[in-house]
Amino acid sequence: MESNSQQRGTTIKLRHIAVAVAAGLIATSCANMGSGPQGGLKDYSAPKYVGSTPAPNEKNYNNKKITISFDEYIQLSDAYNKVVVSPPQENPFSVSSLGKKVTVELEDSLIPDRTYIIDFGNSIIDNNEGNAINDYFISFSTGNTVDSFAISGKLVDAHTLAPVQGVYVGAYESDADSVFKKHKMDYVAKTDNKGIFKIRGLKEREYSIYALKDVNSNYKYDDKTEGIAVLGSRVKTSRIEQTKRDTVYKDSTTIDTIKTRKVSLFKPDSLVLRFYKEIKHLQYFKNAAWKEKEQIVLSFVNEKKQLPTITPLNFKSKDWYRIGTGVTFDTLTYWITDTLVAQMDTIRFAIDYEKTDSLERFVPKRDTIQLYAKKWKREKKYKGPEFEMKRQVEIYAKPKLKWKTPVMALSKEQVKVQEKADTLWKEIEFDIQPVANAPREYEINMAFEPEKLYRIRIDSGMVRDLSGFANKERLETQFKFKKKSDYSNLELTIKNAAMPAFAELLNGSEAVIRTVPVNGGKIRFENLDPSDYYIRLTEDTNNDGKWTTGDYDSKTEPENTYYYPEKITLRANWDREEDWDIKSKRQADQRPAGLNNKDKKK
Repeated sequence: MESNSQQRGTTIKLRHIAVAVAAGLIATSCANMGSGPQGGLKDYSAPKYVGSTPAPNEKNYNNKKITISFDEYIQLSDAYNKVVVSPPQENPFSVSSLGKKVTVELEDSLIPDRTYIIDFGNSIIDNNEGNAINDYFISFSTGNTVDSFAISGKLVDAHTLAPVQGVYVGAYESDADSVFKKHKMDYVAKTDNKGIFKIRGLKEREYSIYALKDVNSNYKYDDKTEGIAVLGSRVKTSRIEQTKRDTVYKDSTTIDTIKTRKVSLFKPDSLVLRFYKEIKHLQYFKNAAWKEKEQIVLSFVNEKKQLPTITPLNFKSKDWYRIGTGVTFDTLTYWITDTLVAQMDTIRFAIDYEKTDSLERFVPKRDTIQLYAKKWKREKKYKGPEFEMKRQVEIYAKPKLKWKTPVMALSKEQVKVQEKADTLWKEIEFDIQPVANAPREYEINMAFEPEKLYRIRIDSGMVRDLSGFANKERLETQFKFKKKSDYSNLELTIKNAAMPAFAELLNGSEAVIRTVPVNGGKIRFENLDPSDYYIRLTEDTNNDGKWTTGDYDSKTEPENTYYYPEKITLRANWDREEDWDIKSKRQADQRPAGLNNKDKKK
């Protein structure tokens, strides 16, 4: 007797294979209704094809319903993301499973004399153990010929070289430059979790190849939020016939028979597509907030990294704030230095800035901001300004004081820097400077010796915050500089890199630790902490010191990146030298194993 789970089915309806699912995937299981424990060997085999309508490669088939039968009960796994119909469909099509059958129903009218591919990927699995049929597809033709040529390759992120999953890769018969923007793809496939794609059902001819993360389900590039890849030249399909030998063994060492069979290899089969998003110019004001008594925050999307012009509307004051921009200039922090302004109940001011319009042009804009004071809370035992700093300073860095809130001023006359000699502290020469765009931070310039103990001392009453409160107690912190033997140095001799170029030192999470230019065919990283690192090299075509994405209309490809093929481990007091031919390995396969091990889904 069949269990309920075997009688039930899975149905999914797909809108261009890329919009909301009308009916969610249903994967059910029911307990066996018989008495007593059930057991047996675990099933590791995938379902096997039994029959279909149409038969594989059937000609002159013009029914929009396709059914496939298997030798065991099956269900669909993530069919919404995995099932692809080529040529791509204008209208929704449905995929369903019931018992041992899968059914596909097309809504579009069938194109005369065209080969159709229903690509299931690994979405068909058995009902009990979830064993999948890998790379499964069925083909048929509405005419007298089944086109069987194919193009395959790999899609990787242009910057990180990580495989890009779930993106359409399509072929066009036309060689017109505008075809990608004006017409849907003629043939289509989808990348798997390794970025691999295979476009089937092609004729023996030339094609233009594109990849598209299709956000609006029309199979053409008409929105800059869509990621793309463009193969720079046309490719022609071809077929190579080969003979393969299969050996059958009687036992682990004795050969029984050797069988030969003919196989077809379809070329090209190793294309590399580099996936990128074009720059979409965006700049606009988001919101404003009066966070603390002396702190106002304006939030922008700020591509040009511009500062707005601020005009007070209900008060008059010059130089009434200090500004902290951060790196991106998206969050602008205004520290109010005028105590009368900080005590107001309501602040009104205008901001003038540039914003982008619908055509991505920068146009002038003025907004009026009105903010209301809150019941500001100050710590009951507030001791006035306080700073923090690292107790161990890098040999290449400067000691840095970071105040909890900005202070009115800080000069060397308010600060003492001392070094310890035996048991005594003696004052040394130094200079102190504010850090640009960071109103709470100050850097100290000083001569030093590694491993010597230093301290910073600020006597009580020497520093005041923006409200006029002075530090009630002496502020003091001791620190040391690390010694040279705590570090490692790394030098690589580079071969086959186009100049100019720069290299980035990455940690295992792919955060950039250091960036250096390639000089004289070499890159050198000095004073590195002992750790594991990775290296990425960028051929800096526009010489701006950063990776630049592509531009479709100008036919500008994204700048090429390359990865040193393995992790580099450094130990304290090491000097390591390596040679690196950046083209000794195919670019798409260079990304080292273990680097930021997350699937790259775009």
